[in-house]
Amino acid sequence: PAALRVRAGAGHSLRRRARAVVDVDGTWSRLDVDFTDTEAFADEISSFGPDVVVETPAELRESVIRRLTGVLGSGPGSKGRITERPST
Repeated sequence: PAALRVRAGAGHSLRRRARAVVDVDGTWSRLDVDFTDTEAFADEISSFGPDVVVETPAELRESVIRRLTGVLGSGPGSKGRITERPST
């Protein structure tokens, strides 16, 4: 199973599928969710953006990070590279 941290009020489809849900604090819950296809599950998790964090397994975490950083680097004017925000 995957160990996920899910922000309160988010990830309802993941919560319904979880084999265990433990509240970490007022902001996060820890979910254990079974999955069979790493790439398909990474797509699903990525759709939640910063509201879901993969703790384990490492392969799933890396797959989600790869998707999210790809999105960051594909915005208008980015020319396919990740740029830092200007400081304010």
